[in-house]
Amino acid sequence: MNRLFGFLAALAATSILAAGQNAMIAPEIPRMPESASWILIYEVRKSVGVETGLADKPTAESEGELSKRRVVVTKSDGMRREQSFWENGKVTETWYAKGLVMQQIPTWPDDQLIVQRAGGGGSAPDVSQSDFPELAWVTATNYKGLGHFKGREFHHFQTAESEVWLDPESLRPVAAREGLGPIWTYEYPAVASGPLQMPKLFADRLVPFEKRQARYHETMRELELQKQRKPR
Repeated sequence: MNRLFGFLAALAATSILAAGQNAMIAPEIPRMPESASWILIYEVRKSVGVETGLADKPTAESEGELSKRRVVVTKSDGMRREQSFWENGKVTETWYAKGLVMQQIPTWPDDQLIVQRAGGGGSAPDVSQSDFPELAWVTATNYKGLGHFKGREFHHFQTAESEVWLDPESLRPVAAREGLGPIWTYEYPAVASGPLQMPKLFADRLVPFEKRQARYHETMRELELQKQRKPR
C-alpha cells in the first residue's frame, strides 16, 4: 500500500511539474504573409502605465542624435522595403532584394546608398528567416510568461535591457523597447500590401550584382560539364 501511495504521489507531482512547464512554453513569432505591411511607431516621451519590471527606467532619446518616428515595412514579390520617417522630416528607404541590403542614410545626399550583403549583422540583417530582425534576441530562455502592457495581458519576453509583448492570439509583436530608448508599438493595417516597385536608384545597384551572379552560375555549370566530359 505504501509503495502504491508513493507511486501515485510521484505521478501526481510529475503531472503538476509537466503542467507548469507546458504553461511556460515560449511562443514563437510567426512569419508575416508573403505580401504584408506593418508599421513601427516610436514614442517620443516617457511611457505611462507600463506594468513591467523595467517601468522605473526612463525612456528618453539621446540628445543630439537623429531619431526615428515611424518605420513602414512592406514585403512583396520576394522584396522588402522599409521607409523610415525621421524627426527632421526626412524619409529614407532600405530595400532587401536578392541577398542585398541597400540603405539610404538620413544625413547623406539622397542619391547615395550603402550596399551590403544581408546577414552581415548590424544594419544589414537577414530577413529571410524572420520578419522582425529588431527582435532577434527573443528566445525561449527570455520568456517570462504572461505580462501586462497598458492594462492588457500579453506574452512577455524580457532581458536585462529589452522587452517585447506578443499578442496572445496572433503572436505578432505588439510593443517593444531596448535599453533606455523609447517604446515602439506595432500596427498591422487591414489592407493588404500591393506589388512593390523598386526606385531606379536602387534597381540600378542590383544590375552589376545580378550580372556577377549570372557569370558565377554560368562558370559553375561549365565546370560541372567539364567534369562530366572527363574520361574515367
